[in-house]
Amino acid sequence: MFKQLKLAIGLAITATLVACGGGGDSASEPITPPTLNLKSAWSSYLKSNSSKNYTVSGTLDATSVGGSGLLIISFQSPVSVLAINPFSPFPGPTQNLSNVEKTTITNNSTLIINGTQNISSSSVEYYLDASGTIKMMKDLDDNEQTIVTSFSSLPSQVTSGSGGVLYTGTVFSPLGYTCGTETGTYSVSTESNTALIVTLTITQNTTNKQVGQCTTQTLTTQEKYRLTATGLTPVNFTYSGSIASGSVSLTF
Repeated sequence: MFKQLKLAIGLAITATLVACGGGGDSASEPITPPTLNLKSAWSSYLKSNSSKNYTVSGTLDATSVGGSGLLIISFQSPVSVLAINPFSPFPGPTQNLSNVEKTTITNNSTLIINGTQNISSSSVEYYLDASGTIKMMKDLDDNEQTIVTSFSSLPSQVTSGSGGVLYTGTVFSPLGYTCGTETGTYSVSTESNTALIVTLTITQNTTNKQVGQCTTQTLTTQEKYRLTATGLTPVNFTYSGSIASGSVSLTF
């Protein structure tokens, strides 16, 4: 889901969902992790039409990256979309999605790189059916599409130690070349007696086909969310890739 910072830094860094560890708690008060509804919270988050500020930090190829930005979630329903251009000279599988829901997640960042200010924007569209099944993701920056080939709904009841594979998919270029694969997994850990941390890890492996059609790289996004009885909120997103050493994080 997110190709973050690449225009400003000149590197391809991808996006999508990360969760990291818990907070410190008193040793004299043992924590009993709650059992919470992740499926409902995730659905509400994607339909929230909301925004949230974040700070940027990290290092890529020994270059310090800092700054701040705004995460924007925009929801639309119903919509229709054509997956893969059927008129291309190398068409991949054509899939017409109608009467689906669309969530657009955009990162607008003001980056400080070696003391210089840069503006970066990155957007990914998620297309889901009425049951919440992700059918396709579209990276608007690279005009690549990931068609989901296998999807498992998030559980309505999770606690610390829960986890599994959320989806697998095939990544296609604008001309329909098969670029590679994408996999999304999730894991759940304890933060407190009332909160869990959900980590979504998205791994994309692609191989160059033609000029402008796919890049040979591995991109990893980890997105951390805090899950409570009132819903899901982002905590930290971390992006890393095989093109550059290091990683960049967004902290909410």
